[in-house]
Amino acid sequence: MDSDDEEMLLTIVTAAIIEKYYSLYICREPCRTSILTGYGFVREVLDGNPTRCYELFRMEKYVFHQLCSTLKRKNLLKNTKRMCVEEQLAILLLTIGYNESNRNTQERFQHSGETISQHFNEVLRAMVKFGQQNDCKYYVVDAGYPNMPGFLAPYKGERYHLQDYRGGRNPRNLRNVIERCFGVLKARFPILKAMPAYPVSVQKFIVIAACVVHNFIRQEVQRDNLFTQFENEELVVDDSEHVVDDAPNLDRIIQAQSQQEMEKFRDDLANAIFNAYNRGGVQNYRQ
Repeated sequence: MDSDDEEMLLTIVTAAIIEKYYSLYICREPCRTSILTGYGFVREVLDGNPTRCYELFRMEKYVFHQLCSTLKRKNLLKNTKRMCVEEQLAILLLTIGYNESNRNTQERFQHSGETISQHFNEVLRAMVKFGQQNDCKYYVVDAGYPNMPGFLAPYKGERYHLQDYRGGRNPRNLRNVIERCFGVLKARFPILKAMPAYPVSVQKFIVIAACVVHNFIRQEVQRDNLFTQFENEELVVDDSEHVVDDAPNLDRIIQAQSQQEMEKFRDDLANAIFNAYNRGGVQNYRQ
């Protein structure tokens, strides 16, 4: 490359840099300029037909208001200068309820990607703290999740046969209840069936947040459409044993001490149930 070519290349690169700087810092054209702001959208939904709120936010209007009030009362979320708690919660619910991208959420709520991400993560953390108020409880999960505080997973590689269990209750009915619980949870929050490429720590919080919202709805509502649907539908239970081991990275980031504590709890629980079974039935076991 001779000197003329080098000079021409330098001129092109310099012009590109100047144009980029001008467009970013000197002549910035507003992007999110819709008349319907994020707050306006949320108010329109909450003041409109109840079906819209259920379809968009995955819950009845009064449950949405109750959840907002609870988060405020417990000082887990608060209004900011630019965004109220209702809009913050709506961002989370719309994202996990429709597996929405950050870009689509920007357009819906008329905020920058940075603002959307900031409030999404803040509401996630609030939901995790909300769910931690019952430290003695845990979520029963499948083998795709690690055994960790708040999550009780089965032993990996262990085959569970329904016919091996005897007791006062039909084990197939118990299995149906578990299958229905996971079914309604994934139906309400499809993001759990196709998790985007969030950092692993965020993926973990999304699962917890979905479970917390699910349990809150269950607690506040006697007749929810999705609960009713899954209670009435015939459910086919697949008895084939399968172990999903798709979270090796997540296993590695769990603190060793916390994981060991939950594994010890699982062992103690398994032994207690086994001993109660030998004494005359699982129904004799009381935790």
